Amino acid sequence: MTGYPYQRSASDGLAGAPCRPTVLVIDDDPDMRALIAATLESAGYQVLTSENGREAVATLIETPVDLVITDLFMPEFDGLEVIRAIRDCADHLPILAISGSSAYVTMDYLPIAHLLGADAVLPKPFPIKVLEQQVRDLLPGCCEAAPRSANDN
Repeated sequence: MTGYPYQRSASDGLAGAPCRPTVLVIDDDPDMRALIAATLESAGYQVLTSENGREAVATLIETPVDLVITDLFMPEFDGLEVIRAIRDCADHLPILAISGSSAYVTMDYLPIAHLLGADAVLPKPFPIKVLEQQVRDLLPGCCEAAPRSANDN
């Protein structure tokens, strides 16, 4: 990722129109990715998804986002690499790192994610309300997400 040209603010929307912050969710587990996306969409956020870090970096080059939520253990460019790539060119972009325990991994990588530049970390499994609060906390300067209505399809 050579540069992240986007930095959004609450004034980015049309005058008087509610802004809908965009969140990029990166997770190789399709069920987890879908759960997080559905939760955030129902809370009024626009959500983009990627199944691995390589795909996510390509998305970030093309599309402005307000927050990145990344799993740590994924094929083809893991979450730690995603965090480093983002921090190399977009220090302002908030990152929430998520990760669960595994029978194959004996070390907790969430503190490492924090050291590499994740603004917050969340161990899996987590209550949905905790995820929603973390997202609100990481987007304090962004306008509030407008709840979706039936007409937003």
